[in-house]
Parts: sequence; C-alpha cells; structure tokens
Amino acid sequence: MKDKLKNKFTRLQSSARQKLARGLHRSKQIVVKRFPQTKNLGERTIRVNQNLTAKLRSKKDIRARKHAEYLSTLPKSRTGRFFYRLHPRNLIHYWFSRRGLIMMLKISGATILVLSILIAGVFAYFRKDLPQNITDLRACSLGQTIKFYDRTKTVLLWSGAGDVDCRPVALDQMSPYLQKAVIAAEDKNFYSHHGFDPIGLFNAAVSNAASGGGGRGGSTITQQYVKLALLTSERSLTRKIKELILSVELDASYKKDEILQAYLNEIGFAYQYNGAEAAAKGLFDKSAKDLTLDEAAIMAAGIPSPDLYWVQDQEALAKRKDYVLDQMVGLDYITKEEAKAAKAIDTLAKVVKNKSQYKDIVAPHFVLEVYKQLKETYGKDVTKLGLTVTTTLDTGLQKIAEESVTNGFACKSGSYGID
Repeated sequence: MKDKLKNKFTRLQSSARQKLARGLHRSKQIVVKRFPQTKNLGERTIRVNQNLTAKLRSKKDIRARKHAEYLSTLPKSRTGRFFYRLHPRNLIHYWFSRRGLIMMLKISGATILVLSILIAGVFAYFRKDLPQNITDLRACSLGQTIKFYDRTKTVLLWSGAGDVDCRPVALDQMSPYLQKAVIAAEDKNFYSHHGFDPIGLFNAAVSNAASGGGGRGGSTITQQYVKLALLTSERSLTRKIKELILSVELDASYKKDEILQAYLNEIGFAYQYNGAEAAAKGLFDKSAKDLTLDEAAIMAAGIPSPDLYWVQDQEALAKRKDYVLDQMVGLDYITKEEAKAAKAIDTLAKVVKNKSQYKDIVAPHFVLEVYKQLKETYGKDVTKLGLTVTTTLDTGLQKIAEESVTNGFACKSGSYGID
C-alpha cells in the first residue's frame, strides 16, 4: 500500500515538474520570438550580476583599504583629526577633496538645522509680546483723549488730552492723501516687504548721506509702530533684535492696512498730537478725512522729529514738505501739477495758533474736578484708557441756574441787590 502511494506521489511530482518546465519553455519561446536579442538572457544576466557584484565588492574593499591607510596618518581622536584638517598645510588638500566636501555638507546641514531650531524658538518666545488686537480703536499706547459728557450723554463737556492728545479713528476716516504721504515719506516699500526692508535701509542711508540727514528714515512703518507701541526707548542690540522679530511677526499676523491704521493712530505728528485725527484737529481744526494734499504732506514731513520741525525749525519743515510731495510724485500717487500747486501753498499759515486745550470746555471747574478725582483714583495712566465719562451734571439745569444767578445778583456800586 505504501509503495503504491509512494509511486503515485512520485508520478504526480514528476508530472508537475514536466508541466512547469514546458510552461517555462513556452514563456521563453514567446519572449525570444518577440525579443530575439534575449535568447540567452538568463545566462547573460547571471554572469553580468556576478561581475557587477564582484566589481562593487572590489571597489568597496579598495575604498575601505584606502580610508584605513588615510586614517592611520591622522590623530586618533575626532577632535584632533578636525583641527589637523584645519591646518593651513592640509586645509586645501582635505576640504577640496571628496571626503572634505562630504564633511562640509554634513557640517552645513547640522548648522542649518540648529540655526532653524534656534530662530524658531526665539520667534516663538518674542511672539508672546505681540498685541492681541492692533485694530482696537478704544485706546492709544501713549495716552488718549478722555471725553466728559453730561448726565444725558448727549452734551460733550470737554475732551481732555493732558500731555498727549490721541483720538483713534478707522483708516477710512483718514484722508487718502495722508496715507500716501506717510508711506512716501517713511516707507515706500510698505506694501511689498515683510516687516523689515534691508534694501530700504540701504537706500535711506545713501539718501541721508546725500541730503545731509533730510531723507527718510531706515525703519519701516511696521518697525516704527513696534518701537512706539510695544517696546521701550532703550537703545541696545537686544531691543533692536526684538524690534526686528516683532516686526516680522506683526507683518505675518495682520493685514497691511491694519498695520497702517494702527501706525497712523499712534505716531506723533506735532506738539502733543499723537495720531492723525488729533493732529488734524489740533493743527487745522478739521477731521483727518478732510485734510488737503498740502496739509497731509506737512503732517507727514514732521514725523521723523516733531519737536525739531514744529518747534525749532519750521523753515526746514516747509522744505521737507516739498520733499514729501516729490516722493509722492515718484510713486505716482499724485501728478507733478498737483505737487506744484501744493508746494505753492503756505501751509504753515493755515495752522491754528495758540489753541488752548481748555477751549470750548463747559462747566470748567466741575469737569476739571472730576478729571482730578479720576487721576487720583486710577493713577496718571488713566489718560491711556480712552474713557468716556458720564458726569452727574445736567447742562439744562446748570444753564438755568447760571442765568438765575446772573439776573438775580447784580453788583451795583459795591453792593448786591436782590429782586
């Protein structure tokens, strides 16, 4: 029984081998028929593979032997080998060889990786100092006008500025002339750079050298805003690096128009006026949206140094106004004819003179007492909060009382008469 099974298994195995051989033969005949050049494909492939393997092994052995011989001539420690290769006698020979180039690529890759991680860490660390919302129009970083109303919230008693007058408004409430004049004077590449403009910095240095300091500044509008609203006035390398990082981060986090709006609401234009609206009201007694071309140009002209231009040297301010107009022409913001007409206007003659911060104040003794109590309660920084204060004063009753006092008590010949 066993012999029968064994013979049967042997026959099946032999039959399977024969079928497989016939199948392979037929496949080979088909391949050879279609591709005659592959008649001896199997044999040649085996020989070629054997030859390639031998050659690769031989080359690998040769390289290993040469590398071992080379290392035998070097110091044993890695540090020693590194400085040995830096020796002037070996420098060119090694660093321009295949080994040197590979080592250079390794060092470069590791350096780039470390620097990338370091820069990312520094940016992440300083990012926490970015403002949550620079489009907030409720307060200025250096102080904002406090508005006092009567009890009805309809009658404005006084807009008190203190040391700083700042009245934030939206960008669409500012004259397009002012927006373009500021960009032309301070940062002509504002809409194309990413917070920092190395080309603009170089051009500003050349311009200032040629004009004796009368050109535009090197800092971008974004950098100026960061320096003004987010950092201190300290002069140090750390602060400058922080300014650069925050400028790049700010540019990546906000739209250009949002940055421009924040800047125009913060920057000092003249005297105590910070922001476009406060400066327009203080200088020309009008809203920022109503500024004319010559007024916008002279406001932008004073930005680099308000005290110098507006207090000490208004003649230089007038010259810089012409410079701003020329820059606007160069950027195709205005035509040469418009610039010529604006230059012919004596803009300084239009500035409101001797304007008191207490002008148009209603019930001055009452309002200033409320203002005093606010500062005593909340501190001097209360002016930075942009408060709208509703007082207990009823202007209607107050007017009646004042008229009654005026009509009821008259001073005659040193005595008071009562009706």
